[in-house]
Formats: sequence, structure tokens, C-alpha cells
Amino acid sequence: MKEAVDILQPDVNRVGGITEARKVWSMAAAHGVTIVPHAGQLHNYHLVISSFNSPMAEYFPHPADGGVLDDDTLFYELFTGEPGAEGGFVSLSKAPGLGLELNADRIREWKA
Repeated sequence: MKEAVDILQPDVNRVGGITEARKVWSMAAAHGVTIVPHAGQLHNYHLVISSFNSPMAEYFPHPADGGVLDDDTLFYELFTGEPGAEGGFVSLSKAPGLGLELNADRIREWKA
């Protein structure tokens, strides 16, 4: 092993989704490599909370809380159910699946 990296920051949306990301997490864990996924978003929080080699996650504040609406926070517009941070922690919902629902009203507004 060349020990070329100390921390991996994969983008789950680009590595093939949650299933493929779990493989990346497993390979990293087998070699003692830490993972902090790129971006916030609920699917990343689920991966972090289920992995010993992920000590933290990125978090982008909701635009209503002073965050900027851009590519990193667009998910707040597309979905309902994204958790907010309180005291430096994000708590996951007990709702089915990831706990997200499409924001149908916003989708209708953007429909071309």
C-alpha cells in the first residue's frame, strides 16, 4: 500500500450512488482511511452515521438560515426533509427511506 491519501472525499452522486459509495467506504475502512463525503445532503449523512471511518460531514446552511442558494444548497429547494444542524450536529429523521420527499410545488414551478 502506498499510503497516498489520508482522507477521501468522494462525491456519492458521481461514484454511482449509495451502493457504490458503500464499496468505497468499505475499501477505505480496510486500509484505515478516513472518509468525509463531498457535500452535505441526506444520503451523505446516512453514510456517515453508518460508518466508523467517517467522523464528520460537510453541512451547508439552509438559505432561510443565511446560507446562499447555489449548487451546494439547491437540494433544499428540490426536496423536503433535509435536516438542519443544531449545536453542530445533524439528526436524522425516522421517516421511511432517506426521509426525503420531492418538493412538488417547486418542481412544478421549474417545469419547462
